[in-house]
Amino acid sequence: MFFKRKNEFGGCPICSKPCHRLRMGIGWKRLCENTPPFSLSTWEDWKKYLKKATRRITVVQQPLERFARSFRKICVQDQKCYDCKDNVACFMRKLLKDHEKLAEGLEGTVRTFLTDNFSPQTWNCHLHRDLHNVKILKLGGNGPEKLEFARNLNVVLNEQGVPPELQKIVEKEVMKIPLKLSDEEKKIMETVKRDEDLWRLFRYLYEHDFTVFGYKL
Repeated sequence: MFFKRKNEFGGCPICSKPCHRLRMGIGWKRLCENTPPFSLSTWEDWKKYLKKATRRITVVQQPLERFARSFRKICVQDQKCYDCKDNVACFMRKLLKDHEKLAEGLEGTVRTFLTDNFSPQTWNCHLHRDLHNVKILKLGGNGPEKLEFARNLNVVLNEQGVPPELQKIVEKEVMKIPLKLSDEEKKIMETVKRDEDLWRLFRYLYEHDFTVFGYKL
């Protein structure tokens, strides 16, 4: 997420593309998408707008919660996960194979629909080279977690000169984000943690996210 001088700010996703979108693992929320600089699509174009006064923020989720939300939406509901349907183990093994090819450079740098949606968050927003310049904000699904996120975000907005009345609007909109875990998503999480082999595979792909962002395994 990029916050420029005064009231200018644009959404940054948890995504592999230059940061101009906000993605929650279950859909897109795009504001000012047709207005420069928010419509820019390449890193080189974005760098022209990144001045010293620019604040850079990445929004992250607890890795297992993020996985469960995405799996329910993309795999269970939309049936787009290697024909694995609701079989988490089947999907996890195939997902790992695709990520290993990507990490080894065998698939180039272009992600597939699934690797784009399920890649570790540390792979995104150029964190491999710019982590020390990025403010990490954690976004959780329950009310207190969303409120804490909104208040932490408003600290940055306040430092960038965003008026209090706009900060209140941001907080109000954050509280509307539908991230509360469903019973089905909780069951997916339990499935991953309960199966020793599946939990090992999950940690193999996502453990770095837990470490970098300070989440407990």
